[in-house]
Amino acid sequence: YDVAAIDATTLQVLNEPNRKAETKSYAYCILGGPDDKNVILYEYNAEKQKDYATETITDFKGYIHCDAAATFNGIGSQSDVTLCKCNAHARRKYEQIYKANRKRNASRVTLAKQALQYYQRLYKVERHAKDKKMSPNERKELRDEKSIPILNEFHAWLLEKKLVVLPKSPIGTA
Repeated sequence: YDVAAIDATTLQVLNEPNRKAETKSYAYCILGGPDDKNVILYEYNAEKQKDYATETITDFKGYIHCDAAATFNGIGSQSDVTLCKCNAHARRKYEQIYKANRKRNASRVTLAKQALQYYQRLYKVERHAKDKKMSPNERKELRDEKSIPILNEFHAWLLEKKLVVLPKSPIGTA
């Protein structure tokens, strides 16, 4: 199947041979397969975090939904694989900027608020699909009609604002 998702979370194993209790380990969750035959794989990995995803996701062609962790960059460098970064993670950055600076009259507050408004519009589409209990095909049609224009508008806005913010500022990295 040509669509999958991968995520990792840290965990601490207190009593593991040849490892200190303070050493972080990872549990990976990989989801994929057609709508009627989804597979969810949970896998523990104690070592080689940067290589894990690249060594695990092989011979895959399609789209992989993930966060922006460097762990997943190797997958994205494979031919015929497109990483689709998580909007929820991106949205949080704007929310943090907005909350931290809303009492000031700063341009980054305005920009963060504008970005959050795009996400509100996208979430409204998703809420509609959920409320109507749409099938995966109906959701895709709805997203094609409603979400893609919002995403295109948001992308154009991001490109425009990229020219006027410092790249390494909080709003620039968001």
